[in-house]
Amino acid sequence: MNVEAFFTLSYGLYIVSARSKARTNGYVANTAFQVTATPPQLAISCNKDNLTADIISESGLFSLSVLEQEASKEVINLFGYKSGKEEDKFTAVKHFDTPGGTPVVTQDCIAWFECKVVQTLDVGTHILFVGEVLDSEILDAEKEPITYAHYRKVRHGLSPKNAPTYIDRSLLKDKSLKEEAAEVSLPQRWECQVCGHIYDPAEGDPDSGIAPGTAFEDIPDDWVCPDCGAHKSDFKPLAEPPESEEKPERSLRKWKCEVCGYVYDPEEGDPDSGIEPGTAFEDIPDDWYCPICGAYKEDFKPLD
Repeated sequence: MNVEAFFTLSYGLYIVSARSKARTNGYVANTAFQVTATPPQLAISCNKDNLTADIISESGLFSLSVLEQEASKEVINLFGYKSGKEEDKFTAVKHFDTPGGTPVVTQDCIAWFECKVVQTLDVGTHILFVGEVLDSEILDAEKEPITYAHYRKVRHGLSPKNAPTYIDRSLLKDKSLKEEAAEVSLPQRWECQVCGHIYDPAEGDPDSGIAPGTAFEDIPDDWVCPDCGAHKSDFKPLAEPPESEEKPERSLRKWKCEVCGYVYDPEEGDPDSGIEPGTAFEDIPDDWYCPICGAYKEDFKPLD
């Protein structure tokens, strides 16, 4: 079985929230979909180990907030990788309570729904909640919703282990996510030989309809330099400065994953991934990834 086939299925990213008695919690979900139009009903899949699953079961209500494409990593990390059993997530985000008492996250979201559970289905590790929509609202009609494909390919994120779409990266066969990321980042820059303008694929040329992540080779032939109007044929690949032959200084400082907050401590290493204690972060293989969320090595920043 090729597990990468699952990546062809389409998903969004949402925050599911609920309250029961004195307990409030929420989590990032990418399995949410409309199942009927009359009456309007939505379905979500929630891991049985999630605190939110218990709260929804008790209250019979939940909200679904649709995350925008540029949603901050802080919000995604908070609801995607933090446990509500250890902290109150809602103290750090903008939200409100519906008349029925259901919390609704509005920060970095473009729409929301409040639902009453009408059916549940036990599907093994998860519970499928089907909810009739009680209310809904658009928060920002101009912004685009984020998709899981965008989150995975552009932002290098992966589903956490409790997600119904979680896939162990070690099972990927045909093409590693690292190779996909290399295709997306497209580091080769091109220089206009007329005025010196640099075309950077990472930035693209949005004013001319060229989206970030577009390789120079994929730009239409009638595209022109945004600074001087020179033709595409007047651009040449920019020679990148050679890497220093000197080996960078190694240290035992800690590095933090910018996706989920995991801290790599060289003194501890990552034995489960074959990284021995005492291994400097710089000496970890480039294909190593965060043991918590699957983020790439390049998504780590040194701690002061």
